[in-house]
Amino acid sequence: MRDILKDAITRGYDAGLSLEPHMVVVFHDAQSKAGNDEAMRKNFVEYGRRLEKMLVEIKAELKKS
Repeated sequence: MRDILKDAITRGYDAGLSLEPHMVVVFHDAQSKAGNDEAMRKNFVEYGRRLEKMLVEIKAELKKS
């Protein structure tokens, strides 16, 4: 994912990004057990923060190049 984001930014991509909202629960899988709302929220926020950090690092790396 990092390489894809870096390539996209290098090529000038500056539009939106999205996270998959079902990282704790696979909603389309009938066999999947539903996670609680708090676990899903925490997971989504954590991955949002990781994505944000990754983007900051990539942009800093590209500035040095």
